[in-house]
Amino acid sequence: MTVARRVFGFLRRMLIGDDIVLVRQTKEQWERQFAAGAWDRLQEGQPNTIELARCILTYARAKKGHIRVLDVGCGNGGLARLLSKKSGIAYTGIDISEVALATAHMSAPEGYFVTGDAEEPPPDIGAFDILVFSEVLYYMNPDRVLPRYRIHATADARVFVSVVRFWRTPFVFHRIRRYLHIDKRFRVADSSHRWDIAIGHFI
Repeated sequence: MTVARRVFGFLRRMLIGDDIVLVRQTKEQWERQFAAGAWDRLQEGQPNTIELARCILTYARAKKGHIRVLDVGCGNGGLARLLSKKSGIAYTGIDISEVALATAHMSAPEGYFVTGDAEEPPPDIGAFDILVFSEVLYYMNPDRVLPRYRIHATADARVFVSVVRFWRTPFVFHRIRRYLHIDKRFRVADSSHRWDIAIGHFI
């Protein structure tokens, strides 16, 4: 897509009153991207995924008990691969892409995966000690998603958020703060991307 087409699309969305912060994609678009390998980098151990896993495992060790983790928009299982084999962690991932979940099943057979629109958590999914939103809260509206997952959080649940650093980031975090108290926020990077990682709890 050329720069001119991007700018035109942006201006058109503004004129019709569409939400310019969100990047909406259909199930078919996600399937094509995962099938084409556009998200294979998630399986290769991105810095944000590695750091999320480290923070979650640190929290789990401190809790000294069985921890249920829900990875919202888990994709092809980059985080699942790092967590699902760890003792004391029950990992669940939810994603709309069947192509992505097929890869996730292969890379993390110990995990449990739910096929479905991550904006609409299944009512019977249960309650979780840790909820992860990694690179998803600019594809899904935080104002819709976070309240829906709040009812699937235990009383002292921790929420882990990762957002790639670009012009939308401040706007995304502005929305996130309506629902989460952020206890810690920091940045990780590689040669091509920077991510803001936040750890907090539901208000």
